[in-house]
Amino acid sequence: MAMKRTDDMKLKRLTGNWNTYNISDDQFYYWKIGEANLWIRRDKNEIYIATSHDKNIAAQNIDHMPEDLEWARFAIKEEIISIELTPAMPDRPLVVKPEASFYLTVGTKRTIYVRIPVWICISIVAKAKNKLLGIPSVILSNTWFGDLVDGELCYWLSSGARSKIEPDPSRPYMTICPITLQNESDENLLVEKFVVRADNSTLFVYNGQLYTDEILISFKGKDKFSSIAFKGRPRKEFSGATRIADPKKKQNKKILAKSFDSIKGDHLLGMPIK
Repeated sequence: MAMKRTDDMKLKRLTGNWNTYNISDDQFYYWKIGEANLWIRRDKNEIYIATSHDKNIAAQNIDHMPEDLEWARFAIKEEIISIELTPAMPDRPLVVKPEASFYLTVGTKRTIYVRIPVWICISIVAKAKNKLLGIPSVILSNTWFGDLVDGELCYWLSSGARSKIEPDPSRPYMTICPITLQNESDENLLVEKFVVRADNSTLFVYNGQLYTDEILISFKGKDKFSSIAFKGRPRKEFSGATRIADPKKKQNKKILAKSFDSIKGDHLLGMPIK
């Protein structure tokens, strides 16, 4: 649905990201988080939400709200008190391509850090909290992991995959994901691309930076399932972190799934799909 802004309605930009915001009926509210533009308006016990990832929208020129926005309308049982924005992990696994591939020799374990753009969960707070919708902070390309029969649709993410990483307060929409890769096979493993099943991860915040719990991926051998363990807690260096979001899926501490592969035969791994 379309919506026009009248002259007597103000447009207020709110700073900060993961917080609860009191809202009133007499104005529109705007947030810029990553690539996502978010507008919200309250009308008594109804909420209107519009989103856009159009890079041509200048965040500093928010007084000119785009006229072609599509608004989603939500009818709420109780009077709305506030809006809450919280981070969440992406809703699909990610195929991660390190900028520099490397060999993981037999028996070797190595921890790397990957930055992952989170999703934005929009909830209303009345007598109870009610999640309305979620949107990505950054639009990622799609890719396919596996063969045509047993494969799965994933997101594509190019990453430095470094052994050390520093917090980045300028990008609060990016979480740092510590991943330990372990080669338990009898051959060296070329790590060109691997799958991170981030929808099983827990989110924490520490000194303004988002982190996930540690993920341990154990390679068992070619054509075998990898063992994937989710620690459910931050690494020791972030031991003072506060839990901010639960996994999208009910967390299993350990799962078995394909995590490493290469393009051969019918496999279609790591080719971004627009």
